[in-house]
Amino acid sequence: MAHPDGIAGHAFLVTAGASGIGRACAEEIVAAGGRVGIADIDAEGARAVAAALGSNAIAITTDVRRRDQLESAIAETERAFGPLRGAVAAAGLSHHAPAHEATLDGWNTVIDVSLTGCFLTCQLAGRRLIANGGGAIVTIASVDALGAHAGRVSYNAAKFALIGMVRTLALEWGRHGIRVNTVAPNVTDTPGVRRFVPAEQIRNVVVDRTPLARIGAPADVGRTVAFLLSDAAAYVSGAVVPVDGGLTAGYITRWHGGDYASKRMLANGEYAAPEPAP
Repeated sequence: MAHPDGIAGHAFLVTAGASGIGRACAEEIVAAGGRVGIADIDAEGARAVAAALGSNAIAITTDVRRRDQLESAIAETERAFGPLRGAVAAAGLSHHAPAHEATLDGWNTVIDVSLTGCFLTCQLAGRRLIANGGGAIVTIASVDALGAHAGRVSYNAAKFALIGMVRTLALEWGRHGIRVNTVAPNVTDTPGVRRFVPAEQIRNVVVDRTPLARIGAPADVGRTVAFLLSDAAAYVSGAVVPVDGGLTAGYITRWHGGDYASKRMLANGEYAAPEPAP
C-alpha cells in the first residue's frame, strides 16, 4: 500500500503513544517515513515502542496535564527531528459511574486528561506549527462524542467538548496553514478495552450493533489519522471522521444492521394507526 505524501521526513508528536490507538498512530507515521516523538506518562511503554520503531522515534515521558512537560516534549521532538509538522492528541481516559454517583475527583481526572490535556497539546503544538509555516493536528474523540453513553457522563462531556474545540481551532488557525481534525472511533481493540470491557459485552452488544460485525483495530484508526496528517487531506479541516464500522450510520439497530423487526411488526399489524382525535 502506497503511503500518502506530506509525512515522510517530517516531525510529529503523538501523545499516549505507548499503547493502543496512540501507538498505532505512531506506527503509521513512521511507516510513511515520518519521525515521531512518543509522549506518554508510561515511560517504559514509550521506550519500548520507540525501540520497536527504530531511529525515527524517540520516547519522552510526558503527563499531558503538565504544560511544562508538553513544552519539553515538543522541544525534544524538534531537537531530534527538525521543525514540527503535526501532532496527534491521543491521551484520554474514562471513569465509569452513574451520573448521580459520579465523584468530583473522577470528573476532574477525566476532564483534565481527555479535554484540558488535549487542549494543551493542541495549543502548544499549534504555536510551533504557526512558527513553522503550517501543518496538521488530529485529536482522538469517540463515538461517545456523537451520542450519549450511560455511565460515562464525564467522558461524554469531554468528547462532546472536544469536537467544539477542534472546530474552533480549525477556524482560527486555517489562515496559518494549519488543519485541525478529529476522529471518532468505535470500541477499539486496545489493552484498556480488553482490561475493562467484558468479552461478552464486546460480542453481544458492540459487535452486534456494528454493521461491519467487528470491533475496531488500532490500525483502523491509525491509518485514518495518517491520512488526515498527510497532503492527501490538504483541504480537510474541522472534520469529525467516524471510524466506527458503520455504528453511527443508524440507531436502534441489531444484528450488524440487519434488524428488520420494524418491517415484521408492520406486516403483523403490531403498529396500529393512532386513534383519530375527537
